[in-house]
Amino acid sequence: MNEQQTKQTLPRMRTLAKAIEEIKAEDPNTALTQNQLRVLVKSGAIPSVHAGRHTLINLDLLIAYLASDSYQNGEAAQPAPEYGKLRRIDE
Repeated sequence: MNEQQTKQTLPRMRTLAKAIEEIKAEDPNTALTQNQLRVLVKSGAIPSVHAGRHTLINLDLLIAYLASDSYQNGEAAQPAPEYGKLRRIDE
């Protein structure tokens, strides 16, 4: 296997902050914020991997998601329903 094949199969995993930095490097006027990206990850729209206290995402999947029709039409995923809710504890 040559070096080019290895580069194609290796995902570009980034923390949320680094992903935003790379997107801003390509598009300085982007409106995407780290908080919006965090909502996309928590909703499951963008797959993520937790490594210690860091959340890693595949940069190529993020870019593909942002370019997709569902995101462009304003159908961005909402946070999961159970996120942020209190549950009753029976005594």
